Amino acid sequence: MKIESYPTLRKHIIFELKRYQSPECIAGNMREQNMVPRVSSDAIYRWLRSVYGQRYCKYLCTKRYKKKPQRNSSKRHIIPNMVSIHKMETASGFVTEGDTMLSPKKVSRTAAVVVVWRETKLLKGELVKSLRPIHTRRVMKKIHNDNKSGAMILDQGIENQEHERFGVSTYFCDTASPRQKPLIENNIGQLRRWWWPKGTDLSKISKEEFQEKIEIMNNKYKKSLQYRSANEVSREYGILK
Repeated sequence: MKIESYPTLRKHIIFELKRYQSPECIAGNMREQNMVPRVSSDAIYRWLRSVYGQRYCKYLCTKRYKKKPQRNSSKRHIIPNMVSIHKMETASGFVTEGDTMLSPKKVSRTAAVVVVWRETKLLKGELVKSLRPIHTRRVMKKIHNDNKSGAMILDQGIENQEHERFGVSTYFCDTASPRQKPLIENNIGQLRRWWWPKGTDLSKISKEEFQEKIEIMNNKYKKSLQYRSANEVSREYGILK
């Protein structure tokens, strides 16, 4: 196993995991920094599933090292006119990733619709009464009307049925493939760790509190942005209108 063969690489991955960085972000950061040797996020997950790395799974958002069982694709909701992520052109302008945070099903239907910009790490979102497509469409359209973007990556959830009215070109991940939108998964994980762990009833959170926490995220300095904030870089890029 490559990670075990390179003590310095292993030490770096453990250090980043203890800082609650996801395997996707660790691998991406190593690639951006041109680290040698380096490994992919899949290699880190394989290491975490091995006897060598299991003890460090407690630093993952889900604290899980085993893969989730794959859903039966025949039971997936049909999304009209889906375009695969594999057909997304490289020159699509600013790219966003979208997803949702949920309350426990037996407690509340309230959810949060969140979007993050790949280039600047800008995070936007709103609370919604439920995951009915009409609510998701309203939030997505508002976010993309208020901020510049060229393409969006989504999963195949039923809440995205009205994607053609989101005000941006949309592309869909493969079935049960959250790793194809790692940045939004990481941001949701951070929101969960800092403020709203799984099991939180989101209906108890005010709209003001939710936006306050989103802005805290956007004002944090990020190493990937040369220690500038997402708000700073987004203004520089002209994303914030």
